[in-house]
Amino acid sequence: MDSGGGKITLDQESFRALASDVRVGILKRLDSRRETVTDLSNLLQLSKPTLLEHLEKLQTALPAMRDASPSIGASLIGPLLFLLAVIALACALVIQRVGIRRRERFFQQLGAA
Repeated sequence: MDSGGGKITLDQESFRALASDVRVGILKRLDSRRETVTDLSNLLQLSKPTLLEHLEKLQTALPAMRDASPSIGASLIGPLLFLLAVIALACALVIQRVGIRRRERFFQQLGAA
């Protein structure tokens, strides 16, 4: 797992949670992409109740780790949304300009006929 370069401090309960190969496998899968409980259950060949038990242990044991290491993606959301807004505005202006030109040509052709 990528901690984003930040320092992560684990307590005894967190170490116990990570002592399970199954829970480490769950974290590795979730680090690479989001998965549903059904997908994780199938990928790790675990029953849903067993998987939910492991997820609950991870959730209770690793809150400090979850809060201390925000993903890089979370810090990029604001600038990315701004960039998308600028691109959308540029597209809207281009479409408006093209529409005005087409309307002018249409009325010119209508007047010529």
